[in-house]
Amino acid sequence: MPVRVIPISQLNPLWVLLDQKVLPFIRRLPIVGNSSFTRYNWRGWELADKCRSHQEMGDIWVLVSPFRNWIDINDLEASNAMFSRGNNFIRPF
Repeated sequence: MPVRVIPISQLNPLWVLLDQKVLPFIRRLPIVGNSSFTRYNWRGWELADKCRSHQEMGDIWVLVSPFRNWIDINDLEASNAMFSRGNNFIRPF
């Protein structure tokens, strides 16, 4: 399963206030410019990304942050299995 790591949680209150203001400057840096940090570490990335991540990594991949891990599933059978065994999986909200 492919893994993408972001160093700051998307749910960090300070980052929620600053992400849209700081990321345009970070994207200009040559080392960090086009990385998982700038691609996945802002509110609403999934709307801009659409299905591109699944096309690159496959039906199931993981986004890892210091606060929480997200499993992104694009497989109906895997989704049904996960929801039918709901007590085995922790849901964030």
